[in-house]
Amino acid sequence: MIDQDTTISRDFTLLHSTGSQVQQGNLLVVPIGNSFLYFEPVYLRATSGTGIPELKKVILVDQSNVVYANTLAEAIQQLVGGAPPPPPTNQPPQTITPAIAAQITDLVTQANLHYKAAYDALKRGDFTTYAKEMAVVGDLLQQLQAILGTSSTTPTSPAPGASPTPRASSSP
Repeated sequence: MIDQDTTISRDFTLLHSTGSQVQQGNLLVVPIGNSFLYFEPVYLRATSGTGIPELKKVILVDQSNVVYANTLAEAIQQLVGGAPPPPPTNQPPQTITPAIAAQITDLVTQANLHYKAAYDALKRGDFTTYAKEMAVVGDLLQQLQAILGTSSTTPTSPAPGASPTPRASSSP
């Protein structure tokens, strides 16, 4: 699904120009309710030298949407900032009060900070910290889904000390 998105494909072609190479990060899967949220960072690396890849884009995919943004915060806002999914028929629709909006903003800010900490740990080769920080990002995403009324009742996260796995060759 990610590789088939025309905007993403076009950008990958443009970014993969002379002197640079697109590098897709580890595809992370976060269970939310009866579905999954897929998260993939996109890095740009200079082909000359041994420079560290630079985070350029973030891709979030749920069961029906592909979101492609410059930061995790922007991607989350695009994914949840639009019209939320319709509520179950046995519950009244949820309105977003200023307090809920502030809570969402705080969770997005926290997710972005933990994602940056994970990326910094990855640059240092500290995979344990990377995994812990990404687990926190997953928990924050689940909290966002809970606010919108679509969360899983059994949040799951990687075991402490788990290291990231290599990216699978196929995308969702």
